[in-house]
Amino acid sequence: MASSGADRTIRLWDTKTWKVARTVNGQAEMVSHLAFSPDGKTLMSGGSSEFTGARPVEVRLWDVASGKTKRALPSPHRVVSVAFAPDGKTVAVSDRDKEINIWAVPD
Repeated sequence: MASSGADRTIRLWDTKTWKVARTVNGQAEMVSHLAFSPDGKTLMSGGSSEFTGARPVEVRLWDVASGKTKRALPSPHRVVSVAFAPDGKTVAVSDRDKEINIWAVPD
């Protein structure tokens, strides 16, 4: 399980012990949306920078095992939703202007 918030830290939880198994840092914005890939090996994060005014924001794909960024993708505005396609090869990101961006996931 993953959780996040305004502190820009993603926490990966061990659901057997309910203790934090890993923290993931590197997102410049507060993180408000997360999605795991269907195989559970990649985590996607997105959020907003309403407090800093920086644009664009980033959507990041994280390697769950290492906690390292696999890829950073630009979003022109605050991210309001992130999702993986069922095959895990495509991601969709919607923003505050009701735009949807679709990207192929790198191998």
